[in-house]
Amino acid sequence: MNSINRINTLILPALAAALTLTAGCASGPERVEKDFGNSVRAMRQAQTMDAVAAAAPDTTPITSTDGQRMENALQSYRESVGQPAAVKDNFDFNVSE
Repeated sequence: MNSINRINTLILPALAAALTLTAGCASGPERVEKDFGNSVRAMRQAQTMDAVAAAAPDTTPITSTDGQRMENALQSYRESVGQPAAVKDNFDFNVSE
């Protein structure tokens, strides 16, 4: 009988604390959450030079460029993307039990 009282003495306060803490998660959106994403949208709008062109981009392919220059740019892109920088320092993790 003594162990049941001890369990009740430990479980009931822990349960009450857990319910109190989870009640804080049930609140409505905060000021920051209501404004979420507006700064990104404002920055994109500020960086857009021509909003009409951005809304309906031209689908005509570019025909007036140097083919060799574009081939070199594409080759350079393919080589640099496929080879990420190597890690120079070793990472040592000391885990003790």
